[in-house]
Amino acid sequence: MSDSLLITIVTPEAQVFHGEARDISVSGWEGEYQVLAGHDRVLSLVRGGVIRLLADGEELAFAVGRGFAEVSGNHVVVLTDSCERPAQIDRAAAEAEREAVSAAMVGASPEEWKVLEARLELAEARLKLG
Repeated sequence: MSDSLLITIVTPEAQVFHGEARDISVSGWEGEYQVLAGHDRVLSLVRGGVIRLLADGEELAFAVGRGFAEVSGNHVVVLTDSCERPAQIDRAAAEAEREAVSAAMVGASPEEWKVLEARLELAEARLKLG
């Protein structure tokens, strides 16, 4: 059995990453989880946050929005609505987004809250990496 995973991260616009990695950590709905080679099959929801993977001895990190992760054999596919590398993140814009969303959440309807919560998760993930 190989000790590496084949990781694919895809957004509606592009394939952001495709390659081998030793492991991947994903922000799941119930908390962060790590996948290593030989992991059981899993289909899970991805919460906006940070995905980290170890590829060629280097840690790569991505700020991602909500989506899905599928683990099948030694292949992990992450489908997400947004994915950015640290160099793509504008910290000032992420801070402004977090402030605007936080203010909008006050008095928001349940339907509005769901959308705002997803935006807030992504803004906070950007701030962790930016």
